[in-house]
Amino acid sequence: MPAARFRVDHLMYAAGDSLRNTIRTGITLTEPVDPDILREAVNRLPERFPYFAVRLVRENDSLFYEPNSAPYVIAEDGRTLPLGGKESNGHLVAFTCRGNTLFVDSSHFLMDGAGKFPFLKMMLFEYLRRRHPEENFDAAGI
Repeated sequence: MPAARFRVDHLMYAAGDSLRNTIRTGITLTEPVDPDILREAVNRLPERFPYFAVRLVRENDSLFYEPNSAPYVIAEDGRTLPLGGKESNGHLVAFTCRGNTLFVDSSHFLMDGAGKFPFLKMMLFEYLRRRHPEENFDAAGI
């Protein structure tokens, strides 16, 4: 059975170095971000949010979301990656960190602030419970 495919209507897609339509969210922690632990946390996100693990495919004048099993990109230099292209493994979401701050870049075509909040909450929960296994984090709202 072929993977699910969803037609994207009424969008003007812009990918590239102009970074138009990219929403950046930064979360500053009290300690430096551990990229390896961040990778573990990010790897869990497609299980809960498979509809954000997609790539945008253009066919003629139509755009489609297709599942994207490539790993999310995590850069360690704090820079913003162009979404939807080679640098982001085709994803419309990318992650980066610098010092105590982790950043999540997302395409506004994929999610807005309200849609991004549960995604961020899950990522932060997964990160913190791995970073501090000695703590008992309440998962009730996750």
